[in-house]
Amino acid sequence: MGLRAALSDGSLLRIREFDSASDLQEVQELERRCEAGPNGSISLFADLLGDPLCRVRHFPVFTMLVAEAKLQIVGMIRAGVKDVVCGKTVYVRKRSSVSKMEFREEAPIYGRVGYVLGLRVSPSHRRMGIGQKLAEAIESWCKDRGAEYAYMATENDNDASVKLFIGKLGYRILRTPTILVHPVFQHARGIPSHIRLTKLSVNDSAILYRSVMLTRDFFPKDIDKVLASRLYAGTWIATLKADEPSGLRKLRGGEGISIRSAYDGNAQRLMDGVFKSWAVLSIWKCDEIFKLQVKGASLIVRSLAAMSRYMDRTLPWFEIPSFPNIFNSFGMQFLFGLHAEGDKSHELITALFWHAHNLAQQQKSQVIMSELGPSDPLIKTIPHWKVFSSADDLWCIKHLLDPPIKDAASLSTVSAAANSTSETVVDRVEHIEWSDSSPDSTIFVDPRDV
Repeated sequence: MGLRAALSDGSLLRIREFDSASDLQEVQELERRCEAGPNGSISLFADLLGDPLCRVRHFPVFTMLVAEAKLQIVGMIRAGVKDVVCGKTVYVRKRSSVSKMEFREEAPIYGRVGYVLGLRVSPSHRRMGIGQKLAEAIESWCKDRGAEYAYMATENDNDASVKLFIGKLGYRILRTPTILVHPVFQHARGIPSHIRLTKLSVNDSAILYRSVMLTRDFFPKDIDKVLASRLYAGTWIATLKADEPSGLRKLRGGEGISIRSAYDGNAQRLMDGVFKSWAVLSIWKCDEIFKLQVKGASLIVRSLAAMSRYMDRTLPWFEIPSFPNIFNSFGMQFLFGLHAEGDKSHELITALFWHAHNLAQQQKSQVIMSELGPSDPLIKTIPHWKVFSSADDLWCIKHLLDPPIKDAASLSTVSAAANSTSETVVDRVEHIEWSDSSPDSTIFVDPRDV
């Protein structure tokens, strides 16, 4: 790719793909200049550990574009392309033509999307239209690779981003998820003895997620590849020991029990309703690809935080809620695929959360984070600190291709095909896509988007 455009000062702007051999140092310097916050303010800095592509490298297709003016890199933007759920088809069936009882079955509608992130423009070259040209260029790159949509995430108080993507480029707000962040204490958290935690195999994890989240917004079609990534730490389920089949109760060993030998396919047992209550979550090791650091905090704040950690470390039995050391470079782990069912689901998801906390403590990470749709009932259950968390995230989308036309004839064809392959009668078929869906839906947050 090599696009050229004239800037307002008469200079020529060239947009091209990032060259790691020649651009690395200049891109890293641009990142540092762009992240410098106002004097006296608290700012969050990201260290990409020498890999500017780290946040998109795990997408099936990815790139970073840079903008050059007078042989100097003055801007950049990243994107990754993947196939995700962008809607669902609902088949409303009846047992027979005379029955009034309806059964609803859902199937995912997949769309190819380009996730746009990491737009940076040098402070010395802002208000010259470079950001818009970079965004339009990355949209074109995504479209050339079959993307039907582009989407991006920003905070609602990021005026520059909102004005550019929503005001000028025609993006619209699709979802407003909530970011939940919790510090990792110096002491480990206990797990109730009546709860069993079991680590699932990659295969069982994929089976389980496809069972309970297959039609959830943004669920990735390549979930198997997500779970096979080196950044994936594992998937754990929590169940009540009292719910276990009698033969299993004789076994001991906690997490050391083989899921195949002990549960005979625990994922399938969950779906078959063997366990009255259960919960699941997975962990993504963000700390292996980037580190974060908060700068600008006062000496008093940093001293009080250090004192809380010292007290927590020396008196762990008091379980002091210590403030993490976020003022030096720190790591974060992301919790995804959170789901729970049953009367005891809140208790079980909390136990899983503290298990993830303890694993993060062993890895010296300072915070754990999750992101949920605003209507997700787990928001009220997941432990988090409000000072770190936010309900102001905006996920915005834009059509890159014309949306498909679903006319009455096509729906009749689908309905007839469904009737021909089922003992039940399909009464009607409903298509619910992003353009028609409610803005408060639950979502699946792909850890590659973090």
